[in-house]
Amino acid sequence: METNRMIVDGTEEKIDAALSEAERFAEYQGLDDKAARRIRLLAEEMMGMVRGITGDFTAYFWVEGTKEKCSLRLRAKTKLDLNKREELIKSSTSKKNSAYKGLGGKIRELFEIMGESYNDVVKYDPSVGMYSAPSEGMVFISQGGSDWSLSRYRQVLSDQKEEDESLNKEWDALERSVLAKLADEVKVGIKDGTVDVVVEKKL
Repeated sequence: METNRMIVDGTEEKIDAALSEAERFAEYQGLDDKAARRIRLLAEEMMGMVRGITGDFTAYFWVEGTKEKCSLRLRAKTKLDLNKREELIKSSTSKKNSAYKGLGGKIRELFEIMGESYNDVVKYDPSVGMYSAPSEGMVFISQGGSDWSLSRYRQVLSDQKEEDESLNKEWDALERSVLAKLADEVKVGIKDGTVDVVVEKKL
């Protein structure tokens, strides 16, 4: 089953409609209360990312799957203002964007950067702990597009946190993340100018 594709633009009205669509998926599949709550929580985490996206954007949200597995999806073609965001960051004391905290915030930032420029995905400063050079496994760059996954991110942090103490904070934030605990996989990708966030959950 695939639900209706709901337009989300950061307004409460559109976000509430998207959350209702996630609940409709659970009801249609006849899922028990526990599974339905998990889907709702994952949808809320995704909508939390949507609320903080900068610039003008319109995205589509929908849920697809079966009684055994579902995918919550967010897809957009964005034209966000990279220069404006860089100026805001430069004006801050730390020279970093403090709005992007936790796993959800970092995924939101990656979503924005992918929407701004494919080239910036490759050049982006790895110090945020989100991803770094392709050879380190946090971002996969291919001829057709670029993607990031929670499982790769978790593996790289696990492998490197003993050698680099600065990654311990990233690991702790990951361990506390509702999204990381509930989802089986999270993927963020760009291809042909379209940015996708997919949250996968076995039911």
